[in-house]
Amino acid sequence: MPKISVIVPVYNVEKLLRRCLDSIINQSFENFELLLIDDGSKDNSGQICDDYKKQDERVRVWHIPNGGQSVARNLGIDNVKGDFIAFIDSDDFVELDYLEKLYQPMLEDEVDVVSCRYIAYSEDRDEEVKKKIRDNHPEFYHFRSNHI
Repeated sequence: MPKISVIVPVYNVEKLLRRCLDSIINQSFENFELLLIDDGSKDNSGQICDDYKKQDERVRVWHIPNGGQSVARNLGIDNVKGDFIAFIDSDDFVELDYLEKLYQPMLEDEVDVVSCRYIAYSEDRDEEVKKKIRDNHPEFYHFRSNHI
């Protein structure tokens, strides 16, 4: 049984979805399941989800009519197998030790909720932004794509 269930609502994010999913699939902490809820995407997002399911047995996929992020997340919650739940937006990506760093305080401090900060990410300033954040703020971060 997985320790962590990662829920990702997906809606029309084909350009950013692979980066998101790769950042999750390649985690240093491997005892997780990935629930992808395709919320009625009209682009190739649903097919990308299916492709990841074929490549990794930890991935489960649902395709539903568009109902919004809350409906998608709730469907995920109803189907988790893990002890803990993590939510990641499909237009975001995470550091490769994201789950490990969130899971450790759960074990060590016996807490029920762990959170982290996030930053707006810009393609043209990737390394500059990451270095500045790490130098000034050693806390753990979650990267949010600035795609709008």
